[in-house]
Amino acid sequence: MAALSIPILAAAALAFFAIRRSQAPMPAEQSFALAPKRALEARLSYGPADRYRPYDTARASVASAAQDVPLAVMAHLEAKKDVGALAAAYLLRGEPDHAAGVLEKAPQDPDLDTMRSVVELERGHVEEALVMLDSVLDRAPGHVQARWNRGLALEALGLSTSAASAFEAVAAKEDPGWKVEAIQRASSLRARIQELQQSWHDARQAGESLLARGEPFPLPLARRFPGIVRLFFYDAVRVAPSRESLRFLTPLAGELDAITGGNILSQHLRAAETRDFAGRARLAEEYARMALAASPPSPEALKDFVVRAQRAKAPDLVMGALVQGGEEGGKQYQALAEKTGDPWFLALSAHGRARREIEAGRVNHAEILLLAELENCGKSGIPFRCTMMELTLAELYSSEHRLVEALAAAKRGLQLARGGNEWALETWFIQEMGNIARLRNGLALARAFLDEALERQPEDCSVKNYVHGSLAMIHLWQNRVTSARREASLAPRCGPPLSLHDASPDFRKTET
Repeated sequence: MAALSIPILAAAALAFFAIRRSQAPMPAEQSFALAPKRALEARLSYGPADRYRPYDTARASVASAAQDVPLAVMAHLEAKKDVGALAAAYLLRGEPDHAAGVLEKAPQDPDLDTMRSVVELERGHVEEALVMLDSVLDRAPGHVQARWNRGLALEALGLSTSAASAFEAVAAKEDPGWKVEAIQRASSLRARIQELQQSWHDARQAGESLLARGEPFPLPLARRFPGIVRLFFYDAVRVAPSRESLRFLTPLAGELDAITGGNILSQHLRAAETRDFAGRARLAEEYARMALAASPPSPEALKDFVVRAQRAKAPDLVMGALVQGGEEGGKQYQALAEKTGDPWFLALSAHGRARREIEAGRVNHAEILLLAELENCGKSGIPFRCTMMELTLAELYSSEHRLVEALAAAKRGLQLARGGNEWALETWFIQEMGNIARLRNGLALARAFLDEALERQPEDCSVKNYVHGSLAMIHLWQNRVTSARREASLAPRCGPPLSLHDASPDFRKTET
């Protein structure tokens, strides 16, 4: 236990001897004169300190708002050598380091380990807390304080759907006070994540309506989802049938320019007004169908379209078609991108070339390309493109078992995805984080991230197969054969079995 200051030690000693002289017992219920509301979000696995009190968010944000536990009480608990009570008292007082000192030499026990997890949560060590809590729940599945705290840890990691499930599990078996708060927390988490998911899909549908029918794009959605909206903006410019249609896109260009800074999209729009709209009308209609199709064009169809677009002097349609066909890594796209000078197209070209290097087995070349372009795109105000490259970089490092670098890239990308409200990209990074944890043999983190990926895509058979197969392998590596068999039995038979060296599966359609 960390040392107390001299004045506090003296006061505690006086209180201790006063208690000894009086020989008056101090019942546990009287040891903690709890305030009406709690400032500690986590739950303590010591009965008298775990009585339900509403959480006071405003009070919790004030450093001096910790629960006052009198020194006489602290001395009494010290004399009794009640480790759990003393650790709880220190945590209530807002002194996690002192609580850690009390628990340092205490035995491994579900209640004490739960208290240790609270120490780590209070220190901001969320991953360490999660490992402890999973260990507690493996030994004591019904431990409600551990389940609650696991929900807090998952929420702190941004795994909102899994956190909601944890609080729902608490609500299923708790007393009225904790039950109500658990339900409120779960409902709030699910509402936030469902609203984001729905709004992201609304933005995507609005983009498709813009391409298919020329319907106006809601500017509030553009402000919230600038990355995916910029994808549709470029395609909308490509398929515009007239100058009037281009001018119709002026507010959207201005909104996106305001977010990134500069006026590159407004300039892009003005440059498009010089086109021969009549000469390219049929090609533009074909391209719109291509962009909205569920699958990429065949190599033959792509080649034919590109040749005709070149004849029509429509380089923007050539570029769009090359992307739709997965050819943005080629020299033809690179040359056209360089002519535009648009950082978005330049980043997309570099990313495509890096993927080609990976496919050719030239991983070092790919890494150099990605790192150089990440530095450029970070300065160019195009976080969506940076996010996509961080995902490729994380997967590259994972495949090479350079797991420290993989984790760093995945964390950067996840932060970018969340900053841009990119629901799909965030979900991909969550699965990649689970993959990296799996390769590092970190069961608790792998389970947390992979469960979240599965809860976000519950109907995707390939994700189910991957998640349960991955967890089964981790259990097997840890010689937990029964647990490995249980996870393997949950994996549907919808794809090839997972090998020990598999990286995350390409279950997604890349958005470029």
